[in-house]
Amino acid sequence: MPQHVASVRPGQIARLSVSAYDPSRYGVLMGVLQRVANNTTQLENQMPYYETIIEIPEVVLTKSGVTPEITAGMPLTVDILGDKRTVMNYIITPIEKSWKSAFREK
Repeated sequence: MPQHVASVRPGQIARLSVSAYDPSRYGVLMGVLQRVANNTTQLENQMPYYETIIEIPEVVLTKSGVTPEITAGMPLTVDILGDKRTVMNYIITPIEKSWKSAFREK
């Protein structure tokens, strides 16, 4: 999502699920984010997105060792792994944001 681009940067690990291969059975492809476009792209009737380049050093699914047959147009789901946060951080951050803006006029 475009609103999350500030936390995405080259060098981050990417996990790619190939739609034709059940990730719970075959696993996923692992890659490294190489580039993120400076501006969003928006096709007609679609949400805006940032084009990225992900390098996949070894095209082998993690659980099965299968080399998937990937063809043009085949859907993939990509998860870019971000910074690790604790459960406490997930709880405290929204409270902290609310507290900081609680007594300010807009």
